[in-house]
Amino acid sequence: MGDRCHATYSDSDSYPSGLGTDIVKFILGLSGHEDYMEMDKRVRQITWVDMNATPSPELQRKYSEMGFSEKRVVKLAEWWYLLYKLRGAAALPAIQSGNLEHMIESTDFLQEHILCEWAYFIDFENQTLETWTFGHHVANVSFQDLKRYGESYMDLLKRALYEQKKSQGT
Repeated sequence: MGDRCHATYSDSDSYPSGLGTDIVKFILGLSGHEDYMEMDKRVRQITWVDMNATPSPELQRKYSEMGFSEKRVVKLAEWWYLLYKLRGAAALPAIQSGNLEHMIESTDFLQEHILCEWAYFIDFENQTLETWTFGHHVANVSFQDLKRYGESYMDLLKRALYEQKKSQGT
């Protein structure tokens, strides 16, 4: 996203076969340049919030009524619980529809290799998907190439990384 990256933490299956593949499927489901530019616009309009900040009662009501919160938890005054169901790729359709206007800014996890085995950055403007593992950038693929690889892209990437590691003797 230009010179500014945003990230949000997903505490569940961020492996290529999970979150990575879900992201690829979302990108492949977009119709092309117009959809990419619309997503870029919507992502730029997101208000990035601190996890410890308190959402207003209006936002608590709005996101709760949209079904974004975890109903079993009554801590809607905390962003983590208010946007509980929008972690990972689940946030993408909500952004696309214009319903999601806030996300938790969380980049500290990128430095914690135990917490961040895999990370993905989508740049809708430049139409690229970056993949990181254990704090290292390992791949950059254009949306055009994603179309060619299809939904199997993450499996191909994982295999290539395994072969690379094997050839290096690590």
